[in-house]
Amino acid sequence: MVQQSDSISVSKLRLSIKRQRRLLGDVEITDAALKIKKNLWQLPELCRAKNIGSYISVNGEVDPGLFIQEAWMRKKRIFMPVLRKNGMSFYELNPNDELKRNAFGIPEPVCKHAKSINAKNLNVILVPLVAFDDDGNRLGMGGGYYDRLLAFMKHRHNFRRPLLIGLAYDFQQAPQLPTNHWDIPLHAVVTNTKTYRF
Repeated sequence: MVQQSDSISVSKLRLSIKRQRRLLGDVEITDAALKIKKNLWQLPELCRAKNIGSYISVNGEVDPGLFIQEAWMRKKRIFMPVLRKNGMSFYELNPNDELKRNAFGIPEPVCKHAKSINAKNLNVILVPLVAFDDDGNRLGMGGGYYDRLLAFMKHRHNFRRPLLIGLAYDFQQAPQLPTNHWDIPLHAVVTNTKTYRF
């Protein structure tokens, strides 16, 4: 359980990393996206995957857009998170699909045109993050949407699907993050220089 002092340090960490992300220039962002795309395709699980969950980057998050373009060329199906009052669901995104911004300003597929998929049926989910640690713990934006959606994974000890891969810049690594019992750890993190397996 996160203690009061932990929540203060988590808040400071969030602010610090978000500030660093905002300082990145377009060239640095594109260069990282290219390197991360290359590192992702070196993972056999992604090469085999048919249904891939991803996200649309905002506020300096690692941009998976170049990876998504190549995934479509490789005949993969891409699914994006859509926020609901009671949580989050994944809907298919195709090239040229219409997007709309949700209450947090994040672009999402327009659901009336898109097919939904149960998260259990995704082979891989690329997850945005604010920070990650050496044990695969993830610090998100604090809404808990991914943890609630993926709560079923707490009961899957020998079944690693969907494979959860965080996308990050190197500076987003932290030594150790405080955790809660509802947190869902990552199986891997891919940065512009390295792939971590947990």
